[in-house]
Amino acid sequence: MGKEREGVKRGKGGKGFGTQRLFLRRTSWGEPMWNRRQILLEVVLWIFALFLVWVFARQGIAKFSNTSGWAQAFNLWHYPVWFRVCVGVVETAAAALLLWKRTALVGATIIIVVMIGAMGTHVWWGHPEQVTSEILPLVLATAVAVGRRKSFLLHRSTEAAR
Repeated sequence: MGKEREGVKRGKGGKGFGTQRLFLRRTSWGEPMWNRRQILLEVVLWIFALFLVWVFARQGIAKFSNTSGWAQAFNLWHYPVWFRVCVGVVETAAAALLLWKRTALVGATIIIVVMIGAMGTHVWWGHPEQVTSEILPLVLATAVAVGRRKSFLLHRSTEAAR
């Protein structure tokens, strides 16, 4: 009853009904240590983000070339050249924003918007079966956005607001 387990400390209630709370050990600098779940979540978010960086940096840069497959595709979809270049800039910028934890939410949100636009293009031109290529980046970017929302540059913690 009165024993402490690693990671859990009993409150003054005695029986443990609603009185358990997380007990984080502190580092020598006074900061709380992360538990395994937080570390795993952080690793998964970085894997997702780095995969998105790899994809969108490459594809964003490819949109600058007039001889790429993207130039032909945007021409087929009747989009002007400036729009293809703009999408390339936006995708490359989103990839760069994903590299910093504090701006990853913005980068992921940009990717979500671009993927929804790409899905709309496929549906508009009568190829809804091609939206499947946007689903994985959309899901991964959503996971990064949700996971990084508290790390966002402009986010204020409730303690700082007091």
